[in-house]
Amino acid sequence: MSRPTLFTHRKLRSLTRLLKGNKPLAVGVLELLWNAAYADGDPRLGSSLDVEAAVEWPGKSGDLTPALVESGFIDVLDDGTYQIHELFDHAPEYVRKRMEREEKRKASGLTLRNVRSQAGSKGAASRWQADSKRIATIMANGSTPAPAPAPAPAPAPALKKRTLAPSSTTTEPAAPPVLVFPTNGSGPPSWDLTPSQVDAWSKLYQGTDVLGECRKALAWVGANNRKTARGMPSFLVRWLNKANDKRGAAPKETLEDRNRRVTQEWAERKP
Repeated sequence: MSRPTLFTHRKLRSLTRLLKGNKPLAVGVLELLWNAAYADGDPRLGSSLDVEAAVEWPGKSGDLTPALVESGFIDVLDDGTYQIHELFDHAPEYVRKRMEREEKRKASGLTLRNVRSQAGSKGAASRWQADSKRIATIMANGSTPAPAPAPAPAPAPALKKRTLAPSSTTTEPAAPPVLVFPTNGSGPPSWDLTPSQVDAWSKLYQGTDVLGECRKALAWVGANNRKTARGMPSFLVRWLNKANDKRGAAPKETLEDRNRRVTQEWAERKP
């Protein structure tokens, strides 16, 4: 559920503009997006198709995800997937507690089946102790005790993780980055643009020279203020959105063409 301040926030105004002024659609998309993340206890959404599926996007495929990135509601990860921006900083208390329990479970190496089995075992033991006290009280009063319930079955033993023998084949080294962007801030001093990221964006921005636009962005970053490593994916997505929009605009009339047009129109009006 969104906070009341959402309805006057600049991010919502930006998303509404990108969704052709449809504010109810923008609010509905965000509510469904946050609800899916709250249910999973995980801010990661997956691919662009996963983002659209989470909100049952009714529009053209590929239009929603760039709008959410440009307005700042989701972030692009290094592997090209997406996650909700600062989800747990604004999430309800029950969602944060669920996330903390999930992190403790992963750190302990337990599976969900182990956790549920242990919870069932503790519940059965508590019920058995309560029934034993009730029977002892009845016997002390001279009454005939009711038959004791059957003990709960023991929990299934946890499956041991099987250790695989090391493979004899060597792992191929990762592909070198296509471009390296200098960054500032407290994070890494640079950010790598990988070939897989270029391929993913090329599929989303068909007809746009993604690598060429990224080179222009690298020159801009070198000449102006540098970005943080965390903010580089979002910066490049905004850059590509603008380049994609400019590609569809009509060519601007040059001064020479304008003079030629005005002269021709004057000649046609002359008696």
